[in-house]
Amino acid sequence: MLKKFLLWSCAFSMLALCGFVGADSDRKAKAARCYGKIKIVRSFADYDVQIVDSFADLHVKIVSSGATGPGLWRIAEGDDIPDYTVKYVDSFGDFSVKFVDSFPGVQ
Repeated sequence: MLKKFLLWSCAFSMLALCGFVGADSDRKAKAARCYGKIKIVRSFADYDVQIVDSFADLHVKIVSSGATGPGLWRIAEGDDIPDYTVKYVDSFGDFSVKFVDSFPGVQ
């Protein structure tokens, strides 16, 4: 009886751990795809993004040109056609970002 309980507990723990790891990798995959011309919107965004000071999924550097990789954002202005739209949220975003001056990218 105790062996079955321990076996089921171990199996359940492994499944739960895999679920958390999958969620983290999904957040990082979304973060890695979000680069280029970014337009900040209030509704109907491609991604909901939470701004944090630590433990961010993506470190973002704002650039004026050459936003060709993860973590490099050029803010779309006026009639620019954005690559992605982003809405800033306080919690439960698709991924989290921290704005940096150097070393942008997925963390």
